[in-house]
Amino acid sequence: TGLGFTSLTTEGFDVTYIKANVVVDSLTAAQSVLNTPAKQSRVVRETAQVIDYFNSGSSGNFPGDNAFPGIGFTDTEDFVVLVTGTVLIPATGPWSFGVNSDDGFSLTLRDGAQTFTMSHPAPRGPADTILVFNVARAGPFEATLLFYERGGGAELEFFAAQGSRATFNANDFHLVGDTAEGGLTLLGFESMIRTDIGGAMKGVNASLWTRFDFNAADPGTFGGILLRMRFEDCFA
Repeated sequence: TGLGFTSLTTEGFDVTYIKANVVVDSLTAAQSVLNTPAKQSRVVRETAQVIDYFNSGSSGNFPGDNAFPGIGFTDTEDFVVLVTGTVLIPATGPWSFGVNSDDGFSLTLRDGAQTFTMSHPAPRGPADTILVFNVARAGPFEATLLFYERGGGAELEFFAAQGSRATFNANDFHLVGDTAEGGLTLLGFESMIRTDIGGAMKGVNASLWTRFDFNAADPGTFGGILLRMRFEDCFA
C-alpha cells in the first residue's frame, strides 16, 4: 500500500469554491451549503500550493495574494471555501497554527490518534486566530479548513510556526506549503501511492476489492486490531 492512481502532478491543497444562493453568516450555514447542492449556484475547484486568498477589502499578513477560484478579484458575497490537504509536521512538541480570515472559519488537523481544532465562528474583518497544538507524534496530518464570506471584504491565509507563538510575526510564521520560505511540507496522493492501479481502474472499474495477508507468531497475544485508512473517495 497505498493502492491508487492520480492524474495530478502537483501536490498541494484541494480547494473547492462554492457560491451560495442563500445567506452564509455562520459556520452552521457554511456547513449546510457544503452539504446541500440545492443551496449551491456555482462550484469551482483548483489545486493550490498555499492558502493565501484575497478578494476585496484589506489583505492579510502575506504578500502575493491569490484570487479565490473562479471569481478573480470581483467583490463577491455569500460563498464557502473548503480546503483539504495533508500537512507533514516533522517534529513533536508545540506548533502554532494560524488562520487570518475575513469572515469566519474552522480548522481541523488529525492523524488518527490526535485531533486539533480551532475556529472563529462569527463574521469578522481581517484578523488572526492562532492556537498552539502540542504534537505528541510527528508525521502527516489531514487538514480540513472551512471558510465562509458573508459581506464586505474577503481574504484567507493558513500559516504555522514551530513552538509557542501567541501573536503573528513574519520571522517565525510561514504559509503552510511554502517550503521555499520555510513553510511546512504538503503531501499528496502521488507520494503515497506504492502500487499504481490506474491501468486496471481508470475508465474501467469504479471499485477495487483487495486482501492483505500478514503473519502473527502467536495470535492469542493480540486483543484487537487498529486499522488506519487514508482514502479518496470511499471505502468499506
